[in-house]
Amino acid sequence: MPYLRIHEETDAEVLSAIQSEFENLGLDFRLVKDLEPDLSVDDLPGSPLTYVEVSDLDVEEAFDVFYFFDIDMVNALSEEELALVFPPEKIFVWPTPEWLKPIDLGYRILLLIGLPVSFFFGYLFWRTNHVDINELIGHTWCVDAIVHHGNVIQSKTNEIPPLPGFEKLSGGCPEVLVFKTRGEVELPGIQTNLISGKWNKVSNKILEIKNVQEFEEIYEGTYQIKRSWTQEIELVSPGTTFVLHKKW
Repeated sequence: MPYLRIHEETDAEVLSAIQSEFENLGLDFRLVKDLEPDLSVDDLPGSPLTYVEVSDLDVEEAFDVFYFFDIDMVNALSEEELALVFPPEKIFVWPTPEWLKPIDLGYRILLLIGLPVSFFFGYLFWRTNHVDINELIGHTWCVDAIVHHGNVIQSKTNEIPPLPGFEKLSGGCPEVLVFKTRGEVELPGIQTNLISGKWNKVSNKILEIKNVQEFEEIYEGTYQIKRSWTQEIELVSPGTTFVLHKKW
């Protein structure tokens, strides 16, 4: 049974660790001392050079020991010897699907890159368009902006009463919008307290806000529910747009 020289070492502690681990694993190996050391290199007197040789059947496990102990292999196997230990038939290569074989290699690369990119943008498109009214109900939403006929409305609610989940909000969410399950809606005040109104489901992506106590010319209307690329929710009517995000 041939032995392959996989390493050379002068450090006695390293050799002891290698020997102990090889013996624990039951590897077939031997340590061969160099009887004619070359003292012109870094080998010091008293630290003879020792070659680590392993049976060709145990080389793979021996390599694992070196990797595990983070030992740099010195003068390891040549390319020819590696080919004997790891012949091509032992190296797993993921088989090429039959439908890819007729395609030129360059087009294969473009295809393999393009498919994940297409899936990503497809998911992003789906996520952007997949939004419905149920996502709005029962949550307190932060109002990032209110735009009425192209003008930004400077909403300022005098006092916000306790709302479900509002205690979880931090600074940066001074204005809120709440769609309650019983068809009531709380809208940001404009130098007033929260403004109450009613909301009604038209479809999964369309709702109507009506019976608003104040500023009905701004708030009342039929809104389409959209999701922006930044994952914010937008409520868009012919006259007014709300930009919202859920803070928690």
